[in-house]
Amino acid sequence: AGGLSEALASDGRVSVQRKARTLETLARAEFDEQLKALDDGLTRDPVSIAVLMMGIQDRVSVKLANGRRATFGTEEWRAEVGRRVELVARTFRKHQVAVYWVSLPILRRHEANEDAQTFNAVIRERGYPSGVRYIDAYAGFADEDGEYASRGPDIAGQSVQLRSSDGVGFTPAGNRKLAHFVERELKRDLNQARN
Repeated sequence: AGGLSEALASDGRVSVQRKARTLETLARAEFDEQLKALDDGLTRDPVSIAVLMMGIQDRVSVKLANGRRATFGTEEWRAEVGRRVELVARTFRKHQVAVYWVSLPILRRHEANEDAQTFNAVIRERGYPSGVRYIDAYAGFADEDGEYASRGPDIAGQSVQLRSSDGVGFTPAGNRKLAHFVERELKRDLNQARN
């Protein structure tokens, strides 16, 4: 949100609200409650565009409708999380909200990164047919060999620290670079809509 606020500050067509909605997870038990709270929140406080980035907490098993648990990454897990992606997209569509879903970036720990990319694949596969605009941020935070890099070029091309010490989060410069990927797609769509 901070990076988007900075990126879009001079664009009068967009006002960035620095509010996080209650949807934090797709795989955890709170999903149904959070989806209902999201629906209620959009009714009370409408928005036109939503930018989502989630999944770091969803590298866990998921409870299925039959009460069983599906292990992370299995076909059952992918089907259930995919169904939930579609429910999220449907909730936003019901309120006429355009959705930009940002992928998880490359992560420092190899096993966590593999999990993140599994999650990204489900979002990409199930979100796009549901009307979600998928924004791939993975390569923007990898080095020239496709590996994790904590430093890299900022939006001005200067080499700076982009990632926080945990190998997951971002520095302010990293947030601004992440926002750049959203800004680019958003402005393109706004210009197309105006035309």
